[in-house]
Amino acid sequence: MTEAAYYLPLQAKRVLWLCLMQAYFNDSQEDDSDVLPLFKISVSDYVKYFNVATSVASRDVKAGVNALGESTVTFYPKEGEFEEVKRPWLAEAGMKRGRGSWQIEFNYKVMPFLVGLTSQFTTYSLYDCGQLNSVRVIRLYESLCQ
Repeated sequence: MTEAAYYLPLQAKRVLWLCLMQAYFNDSQEDDSDVLPLFKISVSDYVKYFNVATSVASRDVKAGVNALGESTVTFYPKEGEFEEVKRPWLAEAGMKRGRGSWQIEFNYKVMPFLVGLTSQFTTYSLYDCGQLNSVRVIRLYESLCQ
């Protein structure tokens, strides 16, 4: 899962971070298996955390959601019929035109692994890393935080 996220473009990483932040701070869920795969991504949140103009944020969110929609996560199960299984990140993505928001639904088979990321790895503030504009610098930052 982390390897799949490693190769996402900057905009998709940022959209994924906004989703992970929602999963992490969702106090109403007691059990990871109860977390719904629906997330709201707003252009205003993107502007807030990544300090870009609204027009840039609007374009970036759309590009990020599209990249997640076109990307897959590869799993290598130890048991079962297949040695390699590819699953899409998203089941659905919907945009509210003129409102600056998207609702994305993660693939239910990917969701348990996504939620697991919020508890298994070093966390860092989007305010700290939101200003990073290069995927390579982000990778270095993530490595240093671990």
